[in-house]
Amino acid sequence: MKTCDTISAKTHAQFLNKLLHLNYKSYMRCTYDLHNDCVIWMIRLDGVRTSTGWVNSSTDWNNTIIEKYVGNQYDKLPLHKIYPLEKRAIFAINESNSKIRSYVFMGLFELDKKSTNDNRIWRKISDTYYF
Repeated sequence: MKTCDTISAKTHAQFLNKLLHLNYKSYMRCTYDLHNDCVIWMIRLDGVRTSTGWVNSSTDWNNTIIEKYVGNQYDKLPLHKIYPLEKRAIFAINESNSKIRSYVFMGLFELDKKSTNDNRIWRKISDTYYF
């Protein structure tokens, strides 16, 4: 895939089935492990706080993704306390009034070394990724 390629799907499961030729009936997580130090990350980049306390946004003409934890530290999920070391193939989720989402490929990103566990900065390292 290359930057801006889009897959339309109702759910994460349907998206992953189309992208990776899988057969999921449901899939609720925002990440999918590709088992090669890279994960697929399906997120909204609208700058709105999620139910788990994170705000995700893009800057620098979509070459940088900022992931910031703004929730209460006591409410932070155990999985979110782990500092990520992998690369991420990021798909921005866009929803219109219909029930179909657009999963837009943003590129392959790597964690910036200046990141902290509550303020993660992801820098684009490639406009393409072969799934």
